[in-house]
Amino acid sequence: MLKIKETAMLLLLFATAVFSGCKAPVIIGHGTSFGHCVGYCNKELMISNHDLTYVQRKNGNNPEEKKCTQPLSRDIYNKVLSQFDINSFLLLDSVIGCPDCADGGAEWLTVKSGNKVKKVTFEYNKVPEKFKSAVAEIRKLEAGMEACKSE
Repeated sequence: MLKIKETAMLLLLFATAVFSGCKAPVIIGHGTSFGHCVGYCNKELMISNHDLTYVQRKNGNNPEEKKCTQPLSRDIYNKVLSQFDINSFLLLDSVIGCPDCADGGAEWLTVKSGNKVKKVTFEYNKVPEKFKSAVAEIRKLEAGMEACKSE
């Protein structure tokens, strides 16, 4: 029987191989949501190697959506990607803390490559330590998309 540490290492190696083996580019996503909120309370930014896609959704049964896309330079994409430690990300639990408890909000990061996706959700503004600089860069990109109009 494998020890827990050895099992974790095997899982990490497998997950790294799955993500690094994909020929599809890595897409990094970041979003926030607030359950008891009126207006555009769910926001998500997807960063690909060629563009940014920003989506804002209202809460409710028929959520209205605003979406916009703008080109992204390879330099900015590489800067975000270089600050994002994918190996450490793959080791994180899928839920950290108590996201959106007592309407404190939830925040998440995703990594997509091909049909492989890893999502980690955490309490709003409580970014895991290793991802604070990457999220700071992502938030700068989001700030430039806030005035997005529906396409």
